[in-house]
Amino acid sequence: MKLYFHYEETDDAGDVEEAKALTLKLTLPKSWVGQPLLQVLELFLESYNNKKARLEPLDISGVHLEKAE
Repeated sequence: MKLYFHYEETDDAGDVEEAKALTLKLTLPKSWVGQPLLQVLELFLESYNNKKARLEPLDISGVHLEKAE
């Protein structure tokens, strides 16, 4: 299963802060189909924090998942 995650954070003016934005494509094994979404979110956060190590790490309490329309 392939999932695409797009994270963007906006500043006070509502503009996207490109340094913090990240799009990530994850391919999950079939065994993950029945797992809670929290596990997928944790995987994304781990990847984000590794790729953006120079920035303050994201915490699970400050982010959420949304389905793209």
